[in-house]
Amino acid sequence: MIKSKKEVMKDLASKPRRRIVIQKKTSKDENGNPITDKWGNPTEQWSDWRTIWAERLELFGEEYYAAKSLGEEQTIKFKIRYVVFLEDLNTVDFRIIYKNKEIFDIKDTDPLNDGGMWFIIKAEKSGELDGSDS
Repeated sequence: MIKSKKEVMKDLASKPRRRIVIQKKTSKDENGNPITDKWGNPTEQWSDWRTIWAERLELFGEEYYAAKSLGEEQTIKFKIRYVVFLEDLNTVDFRIIYKNKEIFDIKDTDPLNDGGMWFIIKAEKSGELDGSDS
């Protein structure tokens, strides 16, 4: 479907204003050695993967009530200009840090059917960084 000039201009005017950090879970250090805790047990840690600009979108209407019925009213969406590396995101190995403190677990990703301009990440707040969680 071809967009009207008005729709194209609206897309171009939309500007992500918030910086988010996408972190990736890893079980190996920068040298490829397994990460272990102080007792030698294998462990995992989060490391910054990409920092990008996003627009935070609150759920509303039907979407909000559906999330609330599942106890997921802390769910929001991040709208991001599409970049090919976003295709690598999954709900297990990645999370989002918002405002350098809020942790969001990725619940779903959606490359919009708009000619490849935007990408939506649906995420749920799961906590806050306390200095020892990064």
